Amino acid sequence: MKAHGRAVQMLRAYGKQKLTIGYAPTSSVCYPETDRPEDIEAARKAYFSLQEEDDSNWTWNVSWWSDPVLLGHYPEDGLVRYEKYLPKITEEDMRLISEPILVYVDYRNQQRIMKDSAFWYKHVIETNGAEL
Repeated sequence: MKAHGRAVQMLRAYGKQKLTIGYAPTSSVCYPETDRPEDIEAARKAYFSLQEEDDSNWTWNVSWWSDPVLLGHYPEDGLVRYEKYLPKITEEDMRLISEPILVYVDYRNQQRIMKDSAFWYKHVIETNGAEL
């Protein structure tokens, strides 16, 4: 992420003309299976949170890759969860990472989500229109 911020600075400093610089993180869209409040909340959590129960979504997690660039900080649940793997992140790092840019979103896949009583959510999988 620091390399991203430094690249933005270098492009601005050395571009031969005024540049429009953008960021296009890839993420997975999570949407609720139904309009039930519990499905809506489960989809929100699956999309924005790094929940302890699920290790499958961190690489596609919109908050982990977008919050530092757009909001100037990493999501707190991710910092806590991955603390032992992360370098020390300073205020200076965050200023660099969050250089102002345009943002594009590249959705590569989607997930239907519903509340599950045994787990905070479950994916609803379809194959040729038939649920598995």
